[in-house]
Amino acid sequence: MSQPRFVLVDYRNALYQGGFQNHRREGNGLLLTDTNELFVGGWHKDLMTGPCIVLLDRSSYLVAHFMEGRLNGDYIYVDEKQTLYTEFKDNIPNSNVVVIDKETKSASLL
Repeated sequence: MSQPRFVLVDYRNALYQGGFQNHRREGNGLLLTDTNELFVGGWHKDLMTGPCIVLLDRSSYLVAHFMEGRLNGDYIYVDEKQTLYTEFKDNIPNSNVVVIDKETKSASLL
C-alpha cells in the first residue's frame, strides 16, 4: 500500500491540510472549518481516528479520542471558567462528568 500524499483540499465549508489517499483524508491532518474550529489529529478512510485536539475559539478547546469518526475514550473540554471530563463509547457518554470550576476552585460529579 502506498503512503498518503500531503495535500491542501478546499471543501465547501472547510480547508484540510494533511495526508490524502484514494480521495480521502488519511494520516495526520488539520481541518479548519468555516466557523474557525480547528481539528488536529489522525484520519483513516476520511474519518477522525485516534487522539484529536479541537480548538473551538481563543479560550476553549477539547481533547478527545475518536474511533472511526465517533467519540470513543477520554473527552476533556476546557474553557476560561471550567474543565469537564468524561469518557465516551460509540459516541455516547460512558461515565459521569467531572466538572472543575476554576473560579470557585471546586469539583463536582454530574
